[in-house]
Amino acid sequence: MAARHAAAAVILAALTLSASAPAQAQSAQPPGGGTIGTPGNIIIPPELLPDLAFGGTSFAAQCTANRTLRIDIHTIVKNKAAKATADLSKIPWQIAIEANWFVVNPAQLENPNAKTVKPQLGGPKTLGPGAEWKAQLVISGVPAYRKDVKGQGLYNLTVDIDPMKGVLESNETNNHLTGYVLDPCPKQ
Repeated sequence: MAARHAAAAVILAALTLSASAPAQAQSAQPPGGGTIGTPGNIIIPPELLPDLAFGGTSFAAQCTANRTLRIDIHTIVKNKAAKATADLSKIPWQIAIEANWFVVNPAQLENPNAKTVKPQLGGPKTLGPGAEWKAQLVISGVPAYRKDVKGQGLYNLTVDIDPMKGVLESNETNNHLTGYVLDPCPKQ
């Protein structure tokens, strides 16, 4: 019986040591760049990866009858890669692009606790080399600035391509865009 307990203790100690070993990096870019690692350390040259980026974006705001804003965002998503197709079907929940808004001082809004829906949009299943996709996102119900606030209020906007990072790309730094619109609601 003691021999079984000793063997069990040795097995348990071995499992504990192996489980506490640090994990190896799954994805890395070596010093000096050149290649990008993927899960399993398969090296893919950057020129063989897609590169999703913004091709052009416009923001427009209008005041509604109940003094809330409707913000329209028109953007072009482009695969800048020369050889690689972006497989957008790999994006979690098919959220290819999303937008959000914020203000620096929410207390200046007529309804500072208003909650709006973050618009999210799916896209095509794939986007070939050099291909573009036009997207429109709408944020509605954004509260206007209070009438006693001096000047025209500013709304900050963010737009993200592949926000869940489902597509491995040669350049992940060009997937985020910021912009702004001014409060179009009259102060009188």
